[in-house]
Amino acid sequence: MALQEYKIEEISYLSKDDKKIMEKILSKWLRNPKTLNFFAPKVTFPFNYKKWLLYYYKKDINNEIRTLVIKRNKWIIGHVSVKIFDGYGSIFHLFIDPAFRRNGFGQKLIKKIENYGQNINLNYIVVSINKKDKISIKLFEKIGYKFFEKKSKTTYYKMKKELY
Repeated sequence: MALQEYKIEEISYLSKDDKKIMEKILSKWLRNPKTLNFFAPKVTFPFNYKKWLLYYYKKDINNEIRTLVIKRNKWIIGHVSVKIFDGYGSIFHLFIDPAFRRNGFGQKLIKKIENYGQNINLNYIVVSINKKDKISIKLFEKIGYKFFEKKSKTTYYKMKKELY
């Protein structure tokens, strides 16, 4: 599968149309409790889209969250969000449809987030990753993210990449 066949677009959870589409996609992707826990650890199984949306996106009254999707033939196969803070961004909800994993799509989405961060003068990007999510840890290490917080009492590692 060539990466050129794919398109990255920004969506908004403030848009009624985008919300309707993402509800169907996320409900399909998050049928497995382990997958849901990696993706949205504060949401209980079974996945409830409305609760998830309220918890993660309804607080975005200042439009500080950017969400990107990667599409193949108009079908969404990946998703990532970044929350913008003063001088940095925090990546969350990175997910690639299992049928399309290991093809570089996660890297493409992260790179697009990093480029956006540079364009708005962010200093760095952070991400929190479940300690058991070895695949995500390897992905972020591969593209230059470094551990900056590895507390033994938490279930997450924090990683960071300087943009300048």
